[in-house]
Amino acid sequence: AIVGMQLALTGKMNQTDTDAWLGKDHDSSYWKYLYLTEPDTILQTKNELLPLFQQALDNGLSLFPHRLQPFPHEADLPTNHTVRPGTVLPNVGHFAKITELDTSNGDSCCDGGAEWPGVKDFDSCGNWWYRCGYRHDIGLSSSSLNETYIMDAFKRLVPYPLMRLKDGTGFVFGSTEQGRRCFPSKNGCGGQ
Repeated sequence: AIVGMQLALTGKMNQTDTDAWLGKDHDSSYWKYLYLTEPDTILQTKNELLPLFQQALDNGLSLFPHRLQPFPHEADLPTNHTVRPGTVLPNVGHFAKITELDTSNGDSCCDGGAEWPGVKDFDSCGNWWYRCGYRHDIGLSSSSLNETYIMDAFKRLVPYPLMRLKDGTGFVFGSTEQGRRCFPSKNGCGGQ
C-alpha cells in the first residue's frame, strides 16, 4: 500500500490506478499529508504533538503508528469479580507488575527493536500468538491456579513488561499486535 501511494503521488502510475488511489477530484499536488492505515485502526495522539508530526513530515520523514495489543487482565476487573479461568491474564507474579505511563510527564513505551520473543520458537496455538494462555481449553481450574501453571500457560507473554497509559483507554498492553516488544520508560526513550 505504501508503494502504491508513493507511485500515485509521484506520478509514476497510470491514470486509472492513480485515480483509484487519489480520486478524481484533485491532482497529486493537492495532497500534502496523508494518513494511510488499516480500516480498524484509530490514531490517538495529543494535539500538541501535531506540529511535531508536521515538522517531521516536512523534513521528509515517514511516520508509522504501531498497533498496541491489549491483554485482557484481571487487574482491569472489579475486586469482587467472578471470571472463568483462562479468559483474563491472572494478576499474579510477573503479571501483577503493571507500569502506569503518564505521557503528559514524558513517559513512553520505547521500541524494543526487531525482537518478537513471544512469537518465535513456540508451537502454534491458533490465529494469534498472544491468545495461547487465554484459550478456554487449557484446563485452568480453581485448584490449578498456581503461579507455576499460570506462567507456563502464558509463557509467550512472560518476556513482555506490562503497562497501561494513564490518559488512554486504560487497558494493559505489552507489545504490538505482531509481538514486537516495547519497554516502559518514565523519562522518554532517549533516541531508542
